[in-house]
Parts: sequence; structure tokens; C-alpha cells
Amino acid sequence: MVDIDRALTFLSGQNRPVEHAWARCTVGQGNPDGIVAALERYQNPDGGVGNNLEVDIHAPDSQPFAARLAMHVLTDAGVSPDHPMVTKLAEWLEREQGEDGDWRFSPGVYEHQLAPWFRGWTFPSLNPSLSVAGAAKRLGIGSPRLFERVDALIARQGNLKDAESGAFYTVLPYAEYFPWSEHPEREEYVDAIARGIAARVESGGYDGAGHFFEHAGG
Repeated sequence: MVDIDRALTFLSGQNRPVEHAWARCTVGQGNPDGIVAALERYQNPDGGVGNNLEVDIHAPDSQPFAARLAMHVLTDAGVSPDHPMVTKLAEWLEREQGEDGDWRFSPGVYEHQLAPWFRGWTFPSLNPSLSVAGAAKRLGIGSPRLFERVDALIARQGNLKDAESGAFYTVLPYAEYFPWSEHPEREEYVDAIARGIAARVESGGYDGAGHFFEHAGG
């Protein structure tokens, strides 16, 4: 049997207030307001999110991977699109998206501790573009122009084979975008993602349940 109080005590000592508030809400010992209050500590004056919400990016600067995580939390907490925190984040997304459909690191991100895989990240890329846009769609924010740019990036870089049989992080942006998108090839991509998930499960290719649910959540 899981000892919930011990688990919450452990989380409270990890300097991860969002995860702690989220867990408390999940087990009925907190509420969505507590999650939002914890998350607000990571939002910058420009409306974006940073400050090590993504554990592998330590810079305080706003960046897309933290924005994705924040939107997942806000969606799970049932926060309205007109909440002040959400409207500020929506403005950041519109302002910082490139014409190529992606969101990049600011120079300041590279001046702080940064995991090697992020240090070598190339933009534009379907990851994070599709993951960010999918999270925005679920949260109920994002202009038509934002999604048009993302779809144009898909036209340049998207590949049904990658959506079905790519490595975990190759599949992830497809899985986080297409179930909620209005893309003309939505059904083809969703079918490819589903086939890939089924094949990976059958072969034991997932490292753990967490990775399975990141692909299958949609």
C-alpha cells in the first residue's frame, strides 16, 4: 500500500513546489489554486516560463520547454484560458514564435547550466514546436496564425514514418499535437502514432509506464 503522507513529505523536500502542489491536489489534500500559486513562481515578467521548471534547463530566461510543462500543469488543474497567468503566457507564445513556426532559446539560456542534449538543440524543430502548440491547443489559447506557422513547419519536416517508428523523443511532438489539431492529415498521423505505440508495447520497447503514457495520453 502506498503511504501517501510519506510520499508528500518526500516531495516537499525536493524544492519542486509545483510537483508537490500537484500531488497534493491529486490525492485530495490540496486544490488547483495551490498548483497555480506554485507555478506562478516560474513565470517571468515577459509572460514566459523558465527558472528551472524544466529540470535540465537552469536559466531563469523564458523558454519553450518550460512553457510546455507549464501548460500541461495548467490544463490538468482546469485553469481557464482567461486566467491572468494564462493570458500572459499566451502573449509570450504569440510574440516569441518565429516565422518558421518554432520557439527558440534566448542567448541567456546558454549562460547557465544546461543539459548537453539541450545545448546542442537545433531550431526550427518539430520538438518543441508541435509540443508547445499542442499544449496551447489543449489549454484553449493560440491564434490561427500560430497554428498556421506550426502546420507549415510540419509540411517541411513532418514524416508519417517518424510518427510511427521514430525514437521516443521523435514521436513525442507528433503525439502531443495531432490528437488536438485540425491539420488536414490529422487522421493519418494519429493512426501512425497509434500503430507505433501498439508495436512498441508489444515488443516491450517502452522504458516504463511514464513513457508509454506520454505517447498514449492523447
